[in-house]
Amino acid sequence: MKNMLMALASVVAVLTCSTAGAQTAFPTKPITLIVTSDAGGPVDSIARLLREGMSTELGQPVIVENRSSGGGTVAAAEVAHAAPDGYTLIIAAGSTIVYTPLMSKVDFDTIKDFEAVTLVATLAPVLVVNKELPVKTMADFVALAKSRPGELTYASAGSGSASHLAAELMKNLAGIDVLHIPYAGAAKAANALLANEVDAFFSGPLNALPYMKSGQFKALMVTDTKRQPMLPDVPSAPEAGLPDLEVVGIFGILAPKGTPKEILEQIHAAAVATLEMPAVKTQMANLGYTVPASGPDEFGSYLRDQITFWGPTIKKLGISLE
Repeated sequence: MKNMLMALASVVAVLTCSTAGAQTAFPTKPITLIVTSDAGGPVDSIARLLREGMSTELGQPVIVENRSSGGGTVAAAEVAHAAPDGYTLIIAAGSTIVYTPLMSKVDFDTIKDFEAVTLVATLAPVLVVNKELPVKTMADFVALAKSRPGELTYASAGSGSASHLAAELMKNLAGIDVLHIPYAGAAKAANALLANEVDAFFSGPLNALPYMKSGQFKALMVTDTKRQPMLPDVPSAPEAGLPDLEVVGIFGILAPKGTPKEILEQIHAAAVATLEMPAVKTQMANLGYTVPASGPDEFGSYLRDQITFWGPTIKKLGISLE
């Protein structure tokens, strides 16, 4: 009898361990990474840099799917309501998960409906002006704008974009009046500046650099508290006289709310390992990105801080998607 009880106990122990293993095994099938932009955009470029390495680290294919409808908010809503099992993830920019939800109705709440996985990259815009504008520094630009209130213009990549928010915050902090001209994307905004249709534009560093080198654009500052590796000669916002101007584009991976913490940590570890690969690290640097690779808790806190700051700031500045 004693031997029989011991045998039964052993069977139960084996079954219990097997069940626990089955519950925690991840991943056992391909993972879908939803990208909130069209192919070739910044979010897509980062996702495709991550795909191969993360597939290797996780032992299952990571499949990239582009869904840009509604600026990525439609896809974000779908992922927010997907099964919280780690097999459906989203990689999105701050415009999708921070700015747009604060300016229009969307079918998700970034904090309530998502688990933060990792902040993959950040990118500080650079304020560039047309070569014909008679300024060399940010102080010159502010002085010119104050002497001609409402006459100078700036392009943005669209209402509600990071370039729009950066410019409006700059105007408020500097006490100047510059007219907003929205365009359908960064490329069209840059072309408008090249054609001298507008006076200024907050551009991505990589896009601005060739025109800076050719002398067609003059760079006045980056919207971060420190200089950027890609633009070491361009002053930071504090150096340019605007210590409270900090607008940094963010790109992060999120999962549906309720995804187990151990799965979040496993995905985070795979992303970090990929970002540490020499080839990926070089490509990210060449694109102008800073790679914080923060963990789930850090990224979650960062998102809450961003939403807490931009909510009242957007209202104060009167920014809308119109």
